[in-house]
Amino acid sequence: MIGQDPYRFMFPVGWSLGFVGVMIWAPWLMKYSDFYPGSIHPELMVGGFLVCYSVGFLTTAIPRFTGTQTMTKSERSVVLLFVGILLLSFLLKNAVAIHFSDFLIMLFVLEFARKRFLLRTNEPPSTFLFVGIGIFLSLFSCLGLILIDLHILNEEYQMFFKSIFFTNFMLSLVLGIGSRLVPALLGHQAMPTPMRPSKSINHQSLFNFLSHVPKDIKLLSLIFVLASMLEVSEATIFYARLSRLLLVLYISIKYWRLHLLPKNKGHLYFFIWLACWSIIVGHFLLLLHPQLRISALHLIYISGFGLLTIMISTRVSLSHSGEPLLLEKNSACLLGSGLLISAAAMFRFFSSFVSGHYELFLLIASIAWCLGLTLWISKFGKFWLKKDPHEV
Repeated sequence: MIGQDPYRFMFPVGWSLGFVGVMIWAPWLMKYSDFYPGSIHPELMVGGFLVCYSVGFLTTAIPRFTGTQTMTKSERSVVLLFVGILLLSFLLKNAVAIHFSDFLIMLFVLEFARKRFLLRTNEPPSTFLFVGIGIFLSLFSCLGLILIDLHILNEEYQMFFKSIFFTNFMLSLVLGIGSRLVPALLGHQAMPTPMRPSKSINHQSLFNFLSHVPKDIKLLSLIFVLASMLEVSEATIFYARLSRLLLVLYISIKYWRLHLLPKNKGHLYFFIWLACWSIIVGHFLLLLHPQLRISALHLIYISGFGLLTIMISTRVSLSHSGEPLLLEKNSACLLGSGLLISAAAMFRFFSSFVSGHYELFLLIASIAWCLGLTLWISKFGKFWLKKDPHEV
């Protein structure tokens, strides 16, 4: 069962790292510890929480979108080994080991996707081009961070590589996967139909896939890569942020239809809509008010990537365990979790504006986030253990 659905072991690891990555602030903020978690926190939240959830989703979804084999036992052993190395690296607080572990995990995802892409019996959505770009960006940025950690590359490039890994890598996955799932979950188009392995047909070539990709997606993909590279210098970072904002706006209107209220009524759909808007607003602030960079990024991370991750994982957990989807519409735990995560984002955002209460707001944001995750897992975590009724 676990080999069939990688999310069943990757989501719990991601949840744990997401909880610990924020909870470690409490002892310092409450003056119980001298350990300042500022450097390990983003590694835990992006290189741990978001990476593990993303890998769990991708390795579960890619076989279904391509009509190929699910994760094998040997592949499960490899990814579990890499995740184990990542966890040990976090315990040792070793930056080189953390970045190397993330590099290995994403290299595994690349090989996992490559094998299934070549054997695909169905073409994945055209926007999955962004997923491929995101995987390569993650490898590029992890390699750059490793070289900086080893003092081979100048530290002046650290912000450049961190920006790619912490923001652009995750955004590319949101654009690639979200452009298919978001409008479907919001009720603006039909949900994608899972494909089952069948006889391979002759369309294994990358060029064959690209021939089906609309011209605007090809152009946007190129712009996204160029915008990521423009962040290498302060002189060009404005143009990078402008390009990325326009790109996100275009996709959010044409593909996500975010300018419309969700047709589907329920807690999950509202919070997905809110999470997508948080990503847009955060990018607006990055462009127009660069002095608010940290606050804007936390808006993107917490009520953007974080909230979206929890909501998408809700659908995955329910649909793969045979539970009624009614829970994603009216579950009080899901509502409470979404509100708490949103509150965490607001308190973290406004912490920079409240003179004399910065640490208090950070503490409230940390508690709200952890309570939100705890409330969510109390209701939905048990579904990770339930067998998929559609497995044969």
